[in-house]
Amino acid sequence: MAKLSRTQQSLFQWIADRHVDPEHPPMKLSEKIDWAEIDQVLLPYYSPGKGRPAKPTRLMVGLMILKHRFDLSDEAVASGLHENFVWMAFCRVPADEAQHVESSTLCKFRKRLGPEGTQAVEAAIRDQMVKVGGIKHKVMRVDTTVMEKNIAYPTDVGLLQKSRTRVLRLVQKAKTLGVSVPRTLRTFVRVSKKVVLSAAKFGRNKKERAQKAAKQLSSMGRTRSEESEASAGRSESVFEALRSEHSHPSDGP
Repeated sequence: MAKLSRTQQSLFQWIADRHVDPEHPPMKLSEKIDWAEIDQVLLPYYSPGKGRPAKPTRLMVGLMILKHRFDLSDEAVASGLHENFVWMAFCRVPADEAQHVESSTLCKFRKRLGPEGTQAVEAAIRDQMVKVGGIKHKVMRVDTTVMEKNIAYPTDVGLLQKSRTRVLRLVQKAKTLGVSVPRTLRTFVRVSKKVVLSAAKFGRNKKERAQKAAKQLSSMGRTRSEESEASAGRSESVFEALRSEHSHPSDGP
């Protein structure tokens, strides 16, 4: 069950308003945020009238803002809330309730919202900040720490496997150009996949397995290259055309 932001002033809020500098950055930020609008965004993620009341939405959203504002971990922002009275005032949580906030509290809140809910809350806060001039929408820094990157780090096994597949493509191209390739020419497709998977697995002797896989792939590539050149030697002009095409690929797709 959702515990929305309080509209009636509590005793803690009355004390905080008189002892915390209103010009303090978190307090100025709290005045610019429409907490009621964020409550409406969060309502679909709570079951009305069912179960034990959850942590106040003002507390949870406030912790998320502080976490990203100061680039802190869940443990650090929870520990800071226990000691920092300004943070308590920003989250509108009394000191006795703040002591019960742990890092797992944020984990459970994110699990409740899921990716879509988290994006919805962040979008609501971002739109409010743009509206009041808190941030400039023309320039926005995006934290891509946990975003998947399309990067393949080169390894001996990976490079050898790539070279083997390139030789295979050249042989297939030679067939289309009229070079007779013996049927006994091995492709090592199935064997090479097993070797690569064995080297990629985690566990004991990973370094030794990677070295063994590199030797096996090197042997496969050397055998394949020798057989391919021997076959293409019967048609030297075709082989030269293939070598030229491989060294200077066309600009086409």
